[in-house]
Amino acid sequence: MSSPIPDRHERQDYALERADDLFHDFDAVWDGSSPVTVNFRAKASVKIESLKRRFSSVDNMAPPSPAQKRPRLPPALDDVPSATSTLNADLQSQRDVTLSNCSQDRSHPRTKRVEERYASLLHHLNEETFSSQTFLTNIENPVGGEHAAFAQLSVGYSNDGCLRDWKQFLSDKFSSIDVSWLSNELGGIEKRADLEGTDRIRATHLALQDTVESTNKKCYIEFLISHISVLSFGMDWREIKGKNSNKIKQEFYESMYQSIPDNKALFGALTAQECLSAINNDHAAPYTAWRAKIDAQITARNRFVDLYLAYGPIVFLDPFWDVRTLTNSARHKDFPALFKYFIENVPEEEGVTVTVTRWRGSFDALGGVVSAIDTRLAKCMKSLLDKYPDDV
Repeated sequence: MSSPIPDRHERQDYALERADDLFHDFDAVWDGSSPVTVNFRAKASVKIESLKRRFSSVDNMAPPSPAQKRPRLPPALDDVPSATSTLNADLQSQRDVTLSNCSQDRSHPRTKRVEERYASLLHHLNEETFSSQTFLTNIENPVGGEHAAFAQLSVGYSNDGCLRDWKQFLSDKFSSIDVSWLSNELGGIEKRADLEGTDRIRATHLALQDTVESTNKKCYIEFLISHISVLSFGMDWREIKGKNSNKIKQEFYESMYQSIPDNKALFGALTAQECLSAINNDHAAPYTAWRAKIDAQITARNRFVDLYLAYGPIVFLDPFWDVRTLTNSARHKDFPALFKYFIENVPEEEGVTVTVTRWRGSFDALGGVVSAIDTRLAKCMKSLLDKYPDDV
């Protein structure tokens, strides 16, 4: 009989990784003064104190009896049924084919974890598509986290032709929100749309730097507005190709650095050559630090574009996909690999990807949402999706 120690060590590693994920989730939802947030902190504090007492002594950590042992589940998914027990024969077959075709080194622990987490998501394909009430609950109290967000991409929202029903249901819910500020935001989007090439990229980047954080339904509307610009920036950025692409991107970075309010006075008095010299010499250190931050933002915007191209307009229905949560530093260490795997292995039903079978329902649901908020926003969203079609 083989020793149980390696298996226990693996479970211990998983437990530590889950704890790391939870720390990120706590950081994302801890701040705030609403009654719901205050109540959450009170409950969380009690749980944390309980864990502290439990871990204060090794003697208090008696191993579970054999009767208490459960089959080991993938990391961060203890609340999800075993994939093997819930997948039907077709989905189980898809799981086996997908994992066997993976080109990564499956002996690597991270690759194994990513595959297991992906497999655990497949059983959601048997669930009903999400309703307008589920959508409303999600944007008012987004507590589902990463697993729920990935699952929603596969499950989809509502059914074909639901636009009118969603608009009717949500109109009253959004009617109490002041959307007078939308006029300026949408006007800015329309003006930037008239620009060309790098001029539009620069203007869009500057607009995204001014994103204001808020809460609940208004926060969701701001998510929509900012991610219209995120998609525009990301798609335009990808159009920078050819032998001069590096030069064009470098000029973008340099011009954006010079446009920082604290830098305007200095660089405004210099010639182009003097500006370049200052960036490469006296400003080398602060420019490098600033550039790393902007690179992280652009990476996150590119991930949102990848998600949109692979799954379609559904990405605008879940504020979890805010680009601020798509940077490497905002998520756990396995997130980049899991995200990439989910993009490259879109789940299928009977040989057809779920993005194809459920695209129209999510598209109509989004149409109902934006129409319920503001007719001008609906027009802007339609123009965006027409200009930058997805790959579904």
